[in-house]
Amino acid sequence: MPVTCTCAVCGKVFHRSPSQAKAAKAQYCSPDCYHEARANGSYPSRKVTLVCEECGKTFARYPSDARDGRGKYCSARCGTKHRGARGEANHNYKGGVDYISEHGYRVVSNPEGGIIYEHRLVMEQKLGRKLRSNEQVHHLGEKTDNRPDMLQLLSPLEHRRAHKPKGWARHYDACTECGSTESEHEGKGVCKRCNQRKRNAKNLGKRRRPSPPEPYVIVNVNGVRMREHRYVMEQHLGRPLRTDEHVDHINGDKRDNRLENLRLMSASEHARHHVLRRGGINGG
Repeated sequence: MPVTCTCAVCGKVFHRSPSQAKAAKAQYCSPDCYHEARANGSYPSRKVTLVCEECGKTFARYPSDARDGRGKYCSARCGTKHRGARGEANHNYKGGVDYISEHGYRVVSNPEGGIIYEHRLVMEQKLGRKLRSNEQVHHLGEKTDNRPDMLQLLSPLEHRRAHKPKGWARHYDACTECGSTESEHEGKGVCKRCNQRKRNAKNLGKRRRPSPPEPYVIVNVNGVRMREHRYVMEQHLGRPLRTDEHVDHINGDKRDNRLENLRLMSASEHARHHVLRRGGINGG
């Protein structure tokens, strides 16, 4: 049964079905009255009033937005500013980063931004300066025990030696060649310095493989070495050849540099001609 309604804008009486009468639009008889109510602010809003967590300004949002967590900031600018804050000012701050890495070291939040191994941060605070890239921190106990008295600053070589089970290497106390422990162990009881000395002595007596002979005739022109067929073509043309200009030998003999045996080609023509020649077809 239709329900009788009265328009909230023009006062006209109209009828709606019971289901339509429950909606907020049932207060208006036509779309024109509905849009007029929206324009002058008389349309009942379902929005709720919220307070921005960044600037404290009040703003309106639909209840569904507030439930979904989108009602925290009045604008995108305030949201970006609040989410971009570092440390305790960030809305996701949970006391700082603290977890164990895959290598067994504790990782914490760096006061200067980012993350850092806790043992390196403790050593930097102890020394009052930043650690250099060639300085390593050795744990005297467990890897997660980062008390200052349980940490030791070492060089990379000293750090590797500290982790050795015994002596200079696992099965050697010193180099079997020179008897020294100054250079690190490289393999089979020999230090890196002695192994390099062996490699140098081995390569000293080797002869270099001779380079293949030059297939073209080389001439010296005003102290500059150049191929004779290009020089002959330049003298014939009266100008230097460009880099994209090639000189082809008609009979295929690269040492026959008579002018009647030479012809000028582009790089692509020269390459195509050599392909045809290898296939047994003379491109000339």
